[in-house]
Amino acid sequence: MGRGSKFMTKPKYTRVYKDRHGKWRWQFRRKGFSTVELPGPPGTPGFEEKYAAALRGDRVVLTPSTTSTRQGTIASLCAAYISSPEFQDRSGQTRRHQMVFIERLRTKHGTKSVAKMQRKHASAILSDGEIASTAQQRNRFLSLFRKLMNLAIIMEWRSDDPTAMLKAPTPKTDGFPSWTDDEIDAYRSRHPKGSKARLAMMLALCTGQRRSDVVRMGWQHIKNGKLTIRQQKTGMTVSIPVLPELMAELEHLPRDQLTFLLTEHGKSFAVAGFGNWFRKRCNEAGLKGLAMHGLRMAKGRQLAEAGATASEITAILGHKTVAESEPYVRAANRARLAESGMMRLTQ
Repeated sequence: MGRGSKFMTKPKYTRVYKDRHGKWRWQFRRKGFSTVELPGPPGTPGFEEKYAAALRGDRVVLTPSTTSTRQGTIASLCAAYISSPEFQDRSGQTRRHQMVFIERLRTKHGTKSVAKMQRKHASAILSDGEIASTAQQRNRFLSLFRKLMNLAIIMEWRSDDPTAMLKAPTPKTDGFPSWTDDEIDAYRSRHPKGSKARLAMMLALCTGQRRSDVVRMGWQHIKNGKLTIRQQKTGMTVSIPVLPELMAELEHLPRDQLTFLLTEHGKSFAVAGFGNWFRKRCNEAGLKGLAMHGLRMAKGRQLAEAGATASEITAILGHKTVAESEPYVRAANRARLAESGMMRLTQ
């Protein structure tokens, strides 16, 4: 059957394509939104629900599959995991990230037996590019894969973990680059005081928070000169004094505005859309390759260079452990020691 005759009424923002096995697949693709795999074609169980969630900006529907699954299969294991405290106790962002992999795993390998899975089968699934196509994605998927197998052991579906000896490739990346002071100045020079672009940068830099928290910040989070917010990713609550330079950017904003940052349509940003928007503002300043997370790292660096302890940095950035903040302090100490050491040669 040809593509045209089969897909005459294609919903807005959807894409139809053939995978490498010749099977037709559906995707939701919209600029500024996450790409979502849809259980197509329209009329398929779960299609409308998932399409509506994609339109709202949700990455996936966080519910078990509505289709019947045979007990003991990977699909039924995925459904059990979605209903488990291990999954439900995760942050909304983590659940969305995991569901991307779960949906791909269910779609591609859902009918396979959990009990009969051998290490070679687990290795083949880990190497499946339709589930995880990059080294970083494979690392994340392997972590989830092991959680699924651990649940299978708890439910006595099997006695061992076929993923135990598997290793995902190490991502060849240093992560998000930290902003230098010169790059921060370059951004400020391009985006003047009072602009939304300047406000976005100042919210991230002055608080050291992630973009998922920056987009939620509003007047309701500020009281007695402090900004208090519960981090979406970790659930940690941070309380940070509002610096005068940040307050100067906030003072002109209406007090009845739910969030400080709004889209052109007067609505709060979705996290993915905000990331794309901010990247364009960086490009306008000639700072290609930089992202908002680099400002969080810059704040950690600035604090350490100012003499803040690892515990103080942990309290501000909302790290779960002091160990996450110690690299900032070590780097700052090395720089100070190098400078004082070289000064001895001039004495």
